[in-house]
Amino acid sequence: MVGPHVAAVADVGQLDLSPRKFRTKFGGLLLFVPYLSSVAFDKLIKKVGLPGSKMIPAAHAMRSLLALKLFGNARHSHVMSEVLDEGLGLFAGLNVIPKRAFLTKYSCRIDPACYPKLMPVWFDAVGKLGLERGSSFDLDFHTIPFHGEAALVENHYVSKRSRRQKGVLAFLAQDADTRVFCYANGQVRKDEQDDEILRFIAFWKKRTGRFPEEVIFDSKLTTYNNLNKLDKKGIRFITLRRRTRKMLHEIHAKPRSAWRRIELHGRPILGPRHESQLRPPTHTHGQQPLPSVGNADRRRLSKRPIPPSVPRLHTRCRPGDPEPKGNHGPLPKACPQPLASRRRL
Repeated sequence: MVGPHVAAVADVGQLDLSPRKFRTKFGGLLLFVPYLSSVAFDKLIKKVGLPGSKMIPAAHAMRSLLALKLFGNARHSHVMSEVLDEGLGLFAGLNVIPKRAFLTKYSCRIDPACYPKLMPVWFDAVGKLGLERGSSFDLDFHTIPFHGEAALVENHYVSKRSRRQKGVLAFLAQDADTRVFCYANGQVRKDEQDDEILRFIAFWKKRTGRFPEEVIFDSKLTTYNNLNKLDKKGIRFITLRRRTRKMLHEIHAKPRSAWRRIELHGRPILGPRHESQLRPPTHTHGQQPLPSVGNADRRRLSKRPIPPSVPRLHTRCRPGDPEPKGNHGPLPKACPQPLASRRRL
């Protein structure tokens, strides 16, 4: 009688390291083993105090989750089709990788106090591996929806659904050059979210000894008071704001004498035809309107850092000055195409 093959129970004591051959589609994961060994991964996890058991210690549980993330599995529940692969279990240090029930519930067993302990030690560990640390960062909030009935969960804005609902608010900081998430906080409350950017700045200063050179974020991420604090620390910042119809009408109504030309050399942020544009002069914390461009160009703008020498590249256009060479003129009077109020990293 032929029936389904039942996988063994995950147990570190049953790991077989005897010489043998087997086939696996997860062989590429073993390339990461030397890196995990060089940062003393097991000691690092033990120091943080993550939960584990005698059969599945904390480091082995984290390697199981890391294996799925490195391979690209979207959800932990998809692991059931791979539980018989010996290569996946070997990377985790177990006879087989834990099943779906263990992996999906593991995060619920973690004490929230472990996360602030894990982030700095992991940050320092990967720095020793030679991971470059950039100078420009994308900052944003992300709401993780909650579908239970707990009354203590706050309502936050979910950009994907364009509404507010119960959820956990997380703050993320991503290196604009390496695309690595270098800071996260999944315990942000409404009354604390305005100051979260300052906590990121303090974290970066403590770990690296210097302030970030540049941060880019949505205009609703923090307050003007905090923007002044960034300015006093010498941190450049760019805020993104939704362009309303009223704002666009005010822009197009300005005379030519109110505009100045800005050239960004070496970085075609808005494409060749928008590298030089006429824009009205602004003051500190002012706003400079952007030309109406397509979604692809808008995404490039939000992800490409502005060169530090931008203030020295400004050239003014006085009334009566000849038109710039090429097709660079005033902003085209196109249909309003507002920037998204929330930008997903």
